[in-house]
Amino acid sequence: MPDPHALPPALDDQPLGEDFDRLGWFAQARRIAALRDGCNHRHTHDSAKEARRCNDLHVMQKGGVIRNLVVAPQFWFSINGVQMKHDNGRRVGMKPDFQYFEGNLNVVEDVKAAGIGGRARDYPLRKAIFRALYPFITFREV
Repeated sequence: MPDPHALPPALDDQPLGEDFDRLGWFAQARRIAALRDGCNHRHTHDSAKEARRCNDLHVMQKGGVIRNLVVAPQFWFSINGVQMKHDNGRRVGMKPDFQYFEGNLNVVEDVKAAGIGGRARDYPLRKAIFRALYPFITFREV
């Protein structure tokens, strides 16, 4: 009996919603949204692509290409010493996927899905604010 959670080989070629009963909810969910995944270093990531990138960065760090790798660093936004806050009082910030040094270059990476699929509605604004408040940090989308 085939595994009901196994993905069929040509899932991406099928229109969304077709064969839902045959594929099951897990396969449909995997196709619509990224599922959390782990890397070789026991971190939990939001997607398999992010977990693969974490593995690659750890190999690069071990090889001396990068140093001081931080997974999921937090950056809070403040302007003129005043913390930006939402109407409900929560602080405004950004939590990219990785931060590291490449030589003397401070780099922040955010892993995104191909196309527009992996971007939240507020992502372009957060990215713009991050670049304005932290001009000394290189921001990369992978």
